[in-house]
Amino acid sequence: MEKTEHDVVCTAPVYKKIKCIDEDTFIDEFGITRHLTGPDKYSVAIVHPIKSLSDMKSYEPPPLESNLRFKKIDTAVKRFKGNKAILVNLHDVLSFPRDLRGLEALLRDFILCPELVREMVGFSVDYNIELARLAKKHGAEIIGIGDDFADNKGPFVSPEMFRQFLYPEMKRVVKAYKNLGFYVIKHSDGNLMPIIDMIIETGVDCLDPIDPLAGMDIGFIKQKYGDRIAIKGNINCVTTLQNGTPQEVKKEVKECIKKAAPGGGYIISSSNSLHAGVKPELYQVMLDSIQKYGVYPIKLENE
Repeated sequence: MEKTEHDVVCTAPVYKKIKCIDEDTFIDEFGITRHLTGPDKYSVAIVHPIKSLSDMKSYEPPPLESNLRFKKIDTAVKRFKGNKAILVNLHDVLSFPRDLRGLEALLRDFILCPELVREMVGFSVDYNIELARLAKKHGAEIIGIGDDFADNKGPFVSPEMFRQFLYPEMKRVVKAYKNLGFYVIKHSDGNLMPIIDMIIETGVDCLDPIDPLAGMDIGFIKQKYGDRIAIKGNINCVTTLQNGTPQEVKKEVKECIKKAAPGGGYIISSSNSLHAGVKPELYQVMLDSIQKYGVYPIKLENE
């Protein structure tokens, strides 16, 4: 972290494995069976504990506190507090319901069992607000919300359903986070344009990552919404940082800075993550280019 001069240290609550099924499959504290997949060992929920409304009404989540729960925050605070901002990744309205119920079943529930959707979304908000309250006591300063709302084609639910089921509760959780003193960064991959106004209306401080593969234009977002939110992104981690040339990485960094940095309110980063396919040497070019071109006042005209 010191060498790369990152400004933020990312942490998350820690949950233990209740039962190991095989080397890459386990049941977590939420009763969700997860499988670690791909070179990144990305956790995917494959068996879901909530089958009905009665299941949800009787569901008992993990305790908010445990010996492990905030260990990562404590470690980051001890090492970096005062030099780097401490971020904790929590949730808003969709990831918990998706993993408890399964995405396909959840999407059907919006039509067939709306009360179950409301129960799960309300639980997610209540539980994460309490996690945030405790994370604040442990020294976290920023909340990153990681719930994806869309794929490359658009949102998982219609704007009408988003406004009816998700928007009010997202607004509630964001307000609670901010009342606790957190800045809030909202992450979602995909094409958010049909619901972006509602997302911004919830009061989030920053939108991430302005997904280029979904047709999201960082220059347009900056121009239209840059006076209301900060913007984070979006050096392409699927094409440029995997298979590009150093010259292409440098060019993309300069383009993003030119479009999004004027006036401030811009956090430059990859378009999603630093996954196993990202070439370290290209990532280093990205960091070097940011240090060269991303210092205010921004001057790119003669570069």
